[in-house]
Amino acid sequence: MTDRQAGLVSDVLAWWRGLSGAQRFFGLCLLLAPCLLLVSRDGRNLALLLAGLPGLWFGFRIGFLRFADNGARRWLWLVWAFLMVGLLAWALDGFGMEGLGRLDRHNRLLFFLPWLISLLWLQPPVRLLWAALAVGGLVTGVAAGLEVWQSGQGLDHRVSGDAHVMSFGLVSCLMAVCLAGGAWRYRSEWLALLLGLGAAAALLAMLMTGVRAGVVGVAAGFLTLAILLLRYGDRRGGAVFLLGPMAVLAVALLVAQDGIGARFGEGVHQVRAYFSLEARLPPRAESRTGCQDDARILAVLLDGPRFHQQGLDEARVVEAEAGKPCGEGARIHLRAADEAPAEARLPRSLSERREDQAARVQVRGEGARIRARGGEWQSVPAESGELLLDAGRFATSNLQIELAPGGWIDVTPIARWKGEYRYTHVYRSMGRRMEMWRLAWQAFLERPLLGHGTGTFGNYLIAQAEAGLGDHRITPYSHAHSEYFEALATRGILGFLALLLLLGGLLYVSLRPGPGQPKRGGHDGLPFAAAWMALCGTFLTEAGLSMNLVAVSVALLMAMALYLGGHGRQPTDWCFNRLRVGRSRKRSAAD
Repeated sequence: MTDRQAGLVSDVLAWWRGLSGAQRFFGLCLLLAPCLLLVSRDGRNLALLLAGLPGLWFGFRIGFLRFADNGARRWLWLVWAFLMVGLLAWALDGFGMEGLGRLDRHNRLLFFLPWLISLLWLQPPVRLLWAALAVGGLVTGVAAGLEVWQSGQGLDHRVSGDAHVMSFGLVSCLMAVCLAGGAWRYRSEWLALLLGLGAAAALLAMLMTGVRAGVVGVAAGFLTLAILLLRYGDRRGGAVFLLGPMAVLAVALLVAQDGIGARFGEGVHQVRAYFSLEARLPPRAESRTGCQDDARILAVLLDGPRFHQQGLDEARVVEAEAGKPCGEGARIHLRAADEAPAEARLPRSLSERREDQAARVQVRGEGARIRARGGEWQSVPAESGELLLDAGRFATSNLQIELAPGGWIDVTPIARWKGEYRYTHVYRSMGRRMEMWRLAWQAFLERPLLGHGTGTFGNYLIAQAEAGLGDHRITPYSHAHSEYFEALATRGILGFLALLLLLGGLLYVSLRPGPGQPKRGGHDGLPFAAAWMALCGTFLTEAGLSMNLVAVSVALLMAMALYLGGHGRQPTDWCFNRLRVGRSRKRSAAD
């Protein structure tokens, strides 16, 4: 055992012997909390109980603000501002029950306070906390690896992790960046090996989830570490982390190319399709029920990425004069070659909230039959007529057509609700995100100051879909899939600025060294500064604070960043009891 190892062990033993029985119990609870937080759904709730309540109890005894120096106290006001703007927006919307749950999740950031007070009360050695965080990273990676191994699908399996695949991936991203920075901070000690293993395990867990935002977050975090280290004169460290994003990309493509690489490529394709087709469709205000004999809609059905055909000799939109009866106006014309049969699938925007998934069409043709996915085949009449196609209950659907050799069909869809065929370009994850961001921006323009109310975005999506101004397939979502757009839509410009100030304050308190720490880099707060930049990157496409696990994990990292970054700034008299000031003064006078 080296002198550094012996020193760490002796410091931990000396610290442990100096604790009271209550402090030892709460100390074990606090060290177990990160592992419980990342392993299971039940573990999250137990972590809140073990780590949060003792700190709250002690905080009320000493007063919440006595632990903070002037810089930390100024940052605390940013936390209060973020929460107060959310509360005000929620209250002005009428204290909606839907908003109560979302407000509660944002308020879970407040758990950083009891955790921080617990740390200040227990005064654990800094290296012990880093070791505990490294164990959390290792547990994350092992849990992800076990799930992939048990699935039998290899890396094609997306890890569900704790509670939700997205939140699991985002937490793994923050852990990987923070631990990587910590490993460089202690690179001359044996602790660096443990921190590096924890970072690698967390990174692997993030890659297994297939969360694209996690890759962006890791790249942003590594670039931040590079810039900070170069700024503080550590050229070697800057070079290492400057190449880090490239290494992440290489690992993503080599280790999980069927997951991460394919998902990035598919995401780019979906974004291009969304903008291309959106520009060619009629204005949303023109969405209507009944016959969809608008040549622009029919052209998008044929030219979009979800139209599939095999063996067709002809596929075109027949334009006609306005005012013609349905089936005689604009329509889709499909014809098979004379030598072989053909088949085609026309996309359909299906509402996930409707139980009756039947489709209506106006058709005519020869040698043709048609059905909605999951329903029975029906022969197409020679004369134009309306068919009701029972689709069964499917989350997505289309119109399937089969043509005999030389057969043909004219088909005009009939919408039973506004937008039934208007939103065929809103499909898969990125297409739906683009639609949610568009509606979030629209919501912000309607109420720019305080938005529509905390937690009300899901209700806004439903209202827009019912009016035909949005797609029904995004109505199951209760957030905007972007923390920034979520803030704009539900809390307005004040909420957006409060979010930016909160993130900026986290960077500030993480960049300042505590007493006895190097003034120009290398202190314990820098890895957390990189983690906050990673968090900013993930917020682009994920509403992380709407996820329980992410919100609680960010609160835990906030507490550690404040404790490690400002280590040594604690008040001297921790026995002072603000609830019994008179008794304390009498005791002091008697002494």
